[in-house]
Amino acid sequence: MRKPAQFAFLSSTLLIACGCAIASAKPIQQAAVPCRAADHISAATLPVLDSIATRPESQYAAARASFGVQQTTSANVMLVADTVLCRRGAEVLDSIYSQPASGRSVHLYKLGTSYALDDPTYRAANGNRVIHFLTSTWGPVKAILRP
Repeated sequence: MRKPAQFAFLSSTLLIACGCAIASAKPIQQAAVPCRAADHISAATLPVLDSIATRPESQYAAARASFGVQQTTSANVMLVADTVLCRRGAEVLDSIYSQPASGRSVHLYKLGTSYALDDPTYRAANGNRVIHFLTSTWGPVKAILRP
């Protein structure tokens, strides 16, 4: 049996981000390669996103509705390594943070027809990482903070 992922409504692992925290995110470092390689951060994030996208329980269904994610299978939840898609994701973050052409490197996750986007070198005002959920047309839906 799978262990449930931790969410803000279940624990303090994930928190809903307010616009002020997102707007005040500050860079820690920048990179020129658009796709971040799989690492300990993506290894810890992927199971949480998989639970959001795949689990049938009501708390996951509520998270999917809030984040604009359609329920899917684990086979459709993955870390993206396509340079073109990662560059597009980086441009979305540049737009959100008003930092054009930052050269950031991102973890881009495909969740069925939606995406989740994370630049683990950026932090919200409270020091947490910000994970943005995007529609299939790359429109931002909502962001969550993750320590």
